[in-house]
Amino acid sequence: MVKLDKVNRELLAQLQRDARTSYVDLADAVGRAESTVRERIERLEADGILLGYHAAIDPARVGLNVHGLLHCDVPTSQVSETLRGLKRIPEVTRAMLATGGRRLVVEVQARDLSHLSVLVDYRLAGAGLEDLKTQLITRTPIPSRGLPLEDLGDRDVDLGGPGDLGSNPGQSFRRSKGPRNGAGRRAHR
Repeated sequence: MVKLDKVNRELLAQLQRDARTSYVDLADAVGRAESTVRERIERLEADGILLGYHAAIDPARVGLNVHGLLHCDVPTSQVSETLRGLKRIPEVTRAMLATGGRRLVVEVQARDLSHLSVLVDYRLAGAGLEDLKTQLITRTPIPSRGLPLEDLGDRDVDLGGPGDLGSNPGQSFRRSKGPRNGAGRRAHR
């Protein structure tokens, strides 16, 4: 178990707001030494709480004008194989297993409706998806904004045991994308 105390929550909240925040600025924000902040972040990374650092990109500005959610089902015996197949399709930006009538929700980005149609009719239909329903997203008034960490309170976090897939199974972590040093350059060890 790892302790998710106020300092760790503040570090995570700041990194959610700006993953490029320097170690120096993080240390100032939480009132700790830079070395302590580095150790805490390394521990959060090693424990699988801090999964990575990401750039937010406007899909329309790079030519991906259609955003869709595909609600579908997949036979229980085919879930793993289907997810492996979906990972190979670049237009699939996220896949989530859910409860209810359709157990799989697949998020896709496409250039236009024609591209989406080809994607759904040929690439995704052959991936073992059943009872496929497509929903187009017309706008996103509340974009992804990070997790609400402030009200969690101090707690021990159970990291799960063997076989526990958590929310991001198989996600790799790249340290080179971490916070920057005070000079605005990537921090090196």
